[in-house]
Amino acid sequence: MSGEVFDMNADGVADGVAYDTNADGYLDRMDLDQNQDGWIDTYALDNNADGVLDTYLVDSNQNGIVDAYAYDTNGDAVLDTAIADSNENGIDDSSEASTDLNSAITSGASVVGGTPTYDGVPGLLNAMAEQSGTATWGTPPDWDGDRRPDFEDPDPIDPSVY
Repeated sequence: MSGEVFDMNADGVADGVAYDTNADGYLDRMDLDQNQDGWIDTYALDNNADGVLDTYLVDSNQNGIVDAYAYDTNGDAVLDTAIADSNENGIDDSSEASTDLNSAITSGASVVGGTPTYDGVPGLLNAMAEQSGTATWGTPPDWDGDRRPDFEDPDPIDPSVY
């Protein structure tokens, strides 16, 4: 598999490589060197050959282990699922935080004066889930699917208004 190499700042170090793996004229994969150190750290993939990059993999410390993932699960070109694995152990951080929070509550470690405390990452995830029904990070919500974030959309319910 060969790709087209890009050196956007003409420093002699490739900034990215674009691939059309099935020769259909659409970009299928892009490898990027975001911090320009000569090592690929971000991979963008078009999983369903529709011309939209819908999966992103990030190796932030360039050790060969992906530590963040982002997906467009419903094909609307908006990333709606993100998973972080900051300690690179193969378990997403939200699962670890939930487990840590659960063990802290059941062991009594989070109870001070009889009231539970939700500090740190578990508390943040808990607050996000309570407000939104799901805990995510990534792209801002776009309820009407017009590809304009709700905070910029004059009518976030009507897709014909943007």
